[in-house]
Amino acid sequence: LVDEKYRAWHAGVSFWNNLRDINSYSIGIELDHSLHKSNNNFTNNMMQSLETLLAYLIKKYSIKKYDILGHSDVAPLRKIDPGPNFPWHSLSESNLAFIPNKKLFKKISIIKQWFKKNKFSSRKNIALFILFFIGYDISTACKNTVIFKKLIICYQSHYLQKNITGKIDTITVNFLILHFFNLVLTKNKIELRK
Repeated sequence: LVDEKYRAWHAGVSFWNNLRDINSYSIGIELDHSLHKSNNNFTNNMMQSLETLLAYLIKKYSIKKYDILGHSDVAPLRKIDPGPNFPWHSLSESNLAFIPNKKLFKKISIIKQWFKKNKFSSRKNIALFILFFIGYDISTACKNTVIFKKLIICYQSHYLQKNITGKIDTITVNFLILHFFNLVLTKNKIELRK
C-alpha cells in the first residue's frame, strides 16, 4: 500500500531493540488473514509470495533474520498478529526468520549457571532480562502481572506455538535461555566447538 521508500504507520506505537519509532526503521508486510473469518488460513500461495518478498527485502536491506518480526513482537499490548498459527518455522527453514537452534539445548546449563551466579532470583527476572536482550519492551511488564502475561503470550505465539500458556513454565524459561544463548552466539559471531 505504501512504497518501501516511504514511512508508513503500519506498527503504530511500537518498540524493538531500544527503538521507539519502528515505523521509521521497518517495512510492514500485511497478510490478509483473520482467524475468525473466511480468510483464516495462511495459504501456500500467500506464504510463497511472502517468502519471495522477504528474500528480496532481506537481500536489499541486509536485514538480520532475528529482525523479521510480527506486529505482536513490536506492540505486544496492542497487537496479536500474525498470531499463534503463523508458520514461523517454515520461514526459519527457508532462512528467512530466526528460530533458536535446538541443538544448543544441551549447552544451556552454562547460561543457567551464569544466571544463578549473578543472583537472578526468579524465573520472571530471567525472562524479563532475556526478553529485553531479544528486543522486547519490558518497561511496563516489570511491575504489572497482566502486561507481563501478555508479553509472554506474544513471545510464545512467535517461538513456542505449542505452549501458549502466558506462564513462565519450565518449557518457556528453558526456551528463553536457549534463545538468549543463540543470540549471544549470533550477535557476537562466536562459534561453539563440538
